[in-house]
Amino acid sequence: MSTEKLTLAALNLRAVHLLLGHTKMDSTVRYLGVELEDALAIAEAIEI
Repeated sequence: MSTEKLTLAALNLRAVHLLLGHTKMDSTVRYLGVELEDALAIAEAIEI
């Protein structure tokens, strides 16, 4: 996955996290059914 695509995915994940009002990224990950390791890798790419 390119850096640009990874950044867009991370921004989308962060946007969903904020829109849902979750205080923890874990909650958003569970809600979306995303693998935790994938979500953490995306989050780390933009330093969430």
